[in-house]
Amino acid sequence: MQPFAMNHWYLLLVFIKLLILLTPVHPDHLANKCSDGRPNYTLDSTFDTNLHNLISTLSENGPTYGFYNSSTGESPNRVHGLVLCRGDITTSACQSCLVPAVQEVIELCPNRREAIIWYPECFIRYSDREFFGIVDINSSVLIFRADQNISQMDDRGVNFRPLMYELVEKTTVASLMYAVESESFGMLGTRYGLMQCTRDLRRDDCRKCLEGLMKDFETSVVGERGWRILGASCNIRYEDYKFYEEGLGIESPSQGGTKNVLKVALIASLSSFIGLVIMGFCIYYWRYWRKRPHTPQKDMKREPKQDSKSNEIGMQTSTSVSVANMQKGDQQKTQDFPSIDFYTLQAATNKFSIENKLGEGGFGPVYKVMEF
Repeated sequence: MQPFAMNHWYLLLVFIKLLILLTPVHPDHLANKCSDGRPNYTLDSTFDTNLHNLISTLSENGPTYGFYNSSTGESPNRVHGLVLCRGDITTSACQSCLVPAVQEVIELCPNRREAIIWYPECFIRYSDREFFGIVDINSSVLIFRADQNISQMDDRGVNFRPLMYELVEKTTVASLMYAVESESFGMLGTRYGLMQCTRDLRRDDCRKCLEGLMKDFETSVVGERGWRILGASCNIRYEDYKFYEEGLGIESPSQGGTKNVLKVALIASLSSFIGLVIMGFCIYYWRYWRKRPHTPQKDMKREPKQDSKSNEIGMQTSTSVSVANMQKGDQQKTQDFPSIDFYTLQAATNKFSIENKLGEGGFGPVYKVMEF
């Protein structure tokens, strides 16, 4: 029995090690807020079902667009929520951030009808009250960088206000309502800022949110080299090192990307339609010319007819060929009119006799052809 017991414990140890290795390691969340003083929902209730369905929808669509908001269910169990990833991260990084976020928001705020959880690169928010398009600066948290030591904390020689308030203007006009900026302070080094608003806001509301957070916490962050203001509608970060990436990000400027997806689909459909029309025309043209009978060009040079009525025929010849060209014996043929050499015409008109002249036309004199 002893070998079996040892084998049993060995397998259990291997299983535990594999479980540890396979368990994903996620960065700790920065902060969270849960609703207080409001009735909680119960497990397996309609609200609970709607919340889990909403969380699933947000986690599936958020990484694709960098931002997504949606609602699930009917009142009074309707749930509203959104997710936002930082504007410089990729789709895979957004997904890696949202996966633990959608799990922990329910664990940290069990049975709460409203909650927010912030991570370094994303955040998620849900509520039974519709909040889309409404600026919320009350549900905000100020945190300082944890690794600052005593010598680093005194940064009063740096005036961060011009940098950050210029960043407010830059963020409100940016396509994703996300912007970064930096400023050098000489011997004191360079400072870096980041601001971002949720895309359900209008641009003027984005400005109102950022300016509101700056006003509320401006005096609290003086002298600090690293801090964040985490809000429900917008976020601000300030550091003495470059913490963001430039030239990356998820290229989808609208919520859910709906407008852009429709625009791209419309352009693609229109391009395909035009391409099919052109292809169809080419095929029709090619088949038409294949079926059309081709006859070799006949020699259009005519010999003068020798019949009894030749002296009665008034042949009105309209030609733009000059007499000089005729005298050179120009024998060029055309498909519409036969080419007659000069000497034949001279003989047929009795050397262009005035007696054979019928009149004048737009292209020159007209002669009656005589028998020759």
